[in-house]
Amino acid sequence: MKAALYLRVSTTKQNTDPQLSELSRLGRDSMDVSNIILELGELGVCTQVVNKNLRSLNRQRRKNSVTMMILGILAHLAEMEQEIIVERIILGQQEAQCQGKHISRPEGSVKGVEQFLKENRKVVEFLRHGGFSIREIATLCYVSAKTVMNAKHAISAESAVSATAVRPGIG
Repeated sequence: MKAALYLRVSTTKQNTDPQLSELSRLGRDSMDVSNIILELGELGVCTQVVNKNLRSLNRQRRKNSVTMMILGILAHLAEMEQEIIVERIILGQQEAQCQGKHISRPEGSVKGVEQFLKENRKVVEFLRHGGFSIREIATLCYVSAKTVMNAKHAISAESAVSATAVRPGIG
């Protein structure tokens, strides 16, 4: 029997250690998790949740209905837990605001355009060279597509400002 292991992290600072025990990491919400497991099952791929000892397919590669039901319940519970966490965060922020506390980013922590472009100079080089998609640049520079888009917008804004400074009074 062949096996594949799916591990996902969002940043380089995270590690994959908790990935084997988190069914919720397979998808964004319970519907997503269920659809992924069903699609894999249709392809003959058995999804196994190691810490719960659950297999989506039996030894004959047929859908295990009881496991599918349990996986669905676990996925819904994980989604509910996430919603509760978000609610608690929002309530905590509202309480802090009522007490007059500053809850957003500290003053001075937001980088200026010049600093941002300096820190992402490889991205800037690829954007100015042309010929690469946003995703290709993100992959080549080990940054997110959002970072590449922010750099692209910053370059455009910088160009607009310098064009205005060169030709004042036109427009």
